[in-house]
Amino acid sequence: MAKVKKPKKKADDLGPDFEGMLIADGFSKAVLGFTAHQPGRMPIVVYDYELCIKVLMDRDDMDYREAVEYMEFNVTGSWYGEPTPVFLHKKHVK
Repeated sequence: MAKVKKPKKKADDLGPDFEGMLIADGFSKAVLGFTAHQPGRMPIVVYDYELCIKVLMDRDDMDYREAVEYMEFNVTGSWYGEPTPVFLHKKHVK
């Protein structure tokens, strides 16, 4: 279902800026962007964690608890090396 895809020549629904990056299948609506270039590191896709939960709730008719459990086990719990996407918990500093 919503698993991380292996690198492609072109990321289908994210456009050419994301070419060659690992993407989390089915979460394009939750993409915030990608990390800035740093020497020795490749850029990686950054997702809004709560928007991913919303995608699961809307798309797969899960309640909040089910969506979080699915997200933690099947998405954020997956590791594909350094290019693994990042899922950001947005926190506003006061």
